[in-house]
Amino acid sequence: MNRQLTFAKATDLIDYLQALGITHLYASPLFKAKEGSGHGYDIADHGKLNPELGTVAEFLRLVEKLHQHKMGLILDIIPNHMCIVDAANGWWQDVLENGPSSPYADYFDIDWNPVRSIFQHKVLLPLLDQLYGEALENQTFKVIYREGCFKVELPGIVLPTDPKSWSILSQQFPMDGSILERDSSFFIYYL
Repeated sequence: MNRQLTFAKATDLIDYLQALGITHLYASPLFKAKEGSGHGYDIADHGKLNPELGTVAEFLRLVEKLHQHKMGLILDIIPNHMCIVDAANGWWQDVLENGPSSPYADYFDIDWNPVRSIFQHKVLLPLLDQLYGEALENQTFKVIYREGCFKVELPGIVLPTDPKSWSILSQQFPMDGSILERDSSFFIYYL
């Protein structure tokens, strides 16, 4: 299901589906996904229905009509499919910010103690389309201060930073929301 095939539209199709002999409605994940998701597998919140599919009341009408027609609903939940490049996923954002001390750290398959100790208690994400040094020189990413904390901004994504680094960052950069651009050697060490 997606915003083109909502709970209300699926409800309207039940008579037709039953006439075809269909006994169950199979649905891709119905949880809140990244905005504009065409398939729902990029889940941002497992505790909420996707508002692009409709309201809770519309979902309940769909289920009620399925029951009236003696039809079932099969949900493809795939709990490990989640959106990780969108701030809408609070669990993932918390893990990025707080590392293994996040209450959600165990929800993800992260090796907190890899062979290379420089990456211990860190998450290494392949988000740059160029080498790290080139990204620094090209200012592909920047440190910003927003909503009371420091973040790293890349094209199309804003990532949280470890709160333990904020005292160091606040000594180096202004906290007025402006984009922070400084000596790249500082970024090599702290980011």
